[in-house]
Amino acid sequence: MNNKSQGLKFTNKYSSQISTILALIILCIVLSFLSENFLTIGNLLTVTNQVVYIALMAIGMTILFMLGAIDLSVGAILALSACVMGLLTNKYGMAPVPAILIAMAVSLLCGLINGLLVTQIKLPPFVATLGTSYIFRGMAAIITGAKNSLIMPEGLRWIAAGKVANVFPRGIFVLLTLYIAAWFLLEKTPFGIKIKCIGGNEKAARLSGVEIEKMKLRAYVITGALCGISGMMLAGRLNFTNSTMANGAELSCIVAGVVGGTSMNGGSGSIWGTLVGSLLMGVINNGLNLLNVSQFWQDVAMGALVILAVAIDCFRQASKSRVKRVV
Repeated sequence: MNNKSQGLKFTNKYSSQISTILALIILCIVLSFLSENFLTIGNLLTVTNQVVYIALMAIGMTILFMLGAIDLSVGAILALSACVMGLLTNKYGMAPVPAILIAMAVSLLCGLINGLLVTQIKLPPFVATLGTSYIFRGMAAIITGAKNSLIMPEGLRWIAAGKVANVFPRGIFVLLTLYIAAWFLLEKTPFGIKIKCIGGNEKAARLSGVEIEKMKLRAYVITGALCGISGMMLAGRLNFTNSTMANGAELSCIVAGVVGGTSMNGGSGSIWGTLVGSLLMGVINNGLNLLNVSQFWQDVAMGALVILAVAIDCFRQASKSRVKRVV
């Protein structure tokens, strides 16, 4: 293989991550000129802590993207699990640990339901998870009476909202720990190899003996678990829960994954790229807030980002095809 071919392959493999990092750096520089409050240690750490819940759910979305699947119910699972925990601790006075465990069991069950609808009922992932997103969020509103739970367990507050040395948010350490675990799972275990094989060519993976339905089911359960953890972290940071929590979060997860280099068509992805994509989303939201941009215009920006992210993915797939023909 000549140097030109090697260069094309390297550029093709890491172009998304490189471009996302450059976009993040450029955006930070621009915002530092537009707002004197942006480029401060306190604000940057706050931004990172605020994206914890999106970045955690985006891990699950990345895994599903690698499979060629999607989950549009991640925000609703987060809301339902958080509301269950808030209801048990506030209304029924349950101890924090069993309440959190029950909430996590609920998130796992939601992931299992999504997985069964896709693998056993054979519903398209988009249709299945769009439907369950309404069901799960509706259930969150029903069990809480559409009311807030206003006091979260102190231990949860300590993890989600506390700081090490009164500077570094503990949520960031939780985030990094789970990203390292996800990277190891996807890059160093048979699970990750099988996920990529299925996303790359499901028919070939099935002929090779990969249990397609079982792997998809596991991916949805893992995504549900990550939504549960994300729900606990968000509830602890905000110190309340309600049925509208993380409304629209699935769109942020999609943008974070795709902009970070994961193809929605399956077969390839970058867990660290997803983290950078999540940070990019956080910086954009923070910057718009610092510049006092209306929430309505922020919604417009989010919609534009979703369209841009999908367009980037289409362009990336076309570029890969051209590279293959050159090589």
